[in-house]
Amino acid sequence: MAIRVPRPFRTPLTEAEFSYTVDQGVIKIVDLNLGSDSVTNDVERVLYKLEQWQPGLIARCSIMYRDSMGYWDGLEWDGEEVTFFPIRERDEKAAERKLRQVRPPPGSIEPI
Repeated sequence: MAIRVPRPFRTPLTEAEFSYTVDQGVIKIVDLNLGSDSVTNDVERVLYKLEQWQPGLIARCSIMYRDSMGYWDGLEWDGEEVTFFPIRERDEKAAERKLRQVRPPPGSIEPI
């Protein structure tokens, strides 16, 4: 009979590995599929990191991300809550065109 030694319970760290670019008022986040979590499931931490690296960036830009399945979708963040919205494109340029139609970058619309 083997004796089992109890092991301490440890919560695994959940961090998404990602890259990002900023181009003409659009933040493009790419899930690299290397972390222990996806960008979709760890999005608040990803956005907090972006804000840490470039303060005020998120308030000035629209955001799209490529998920671990290769689809681009959009998201909005008010500093507390994330809202996802579908773009569902695999082509980055097509996704960006859709994003600009649905959620233009802040300050890009001129008042009438």
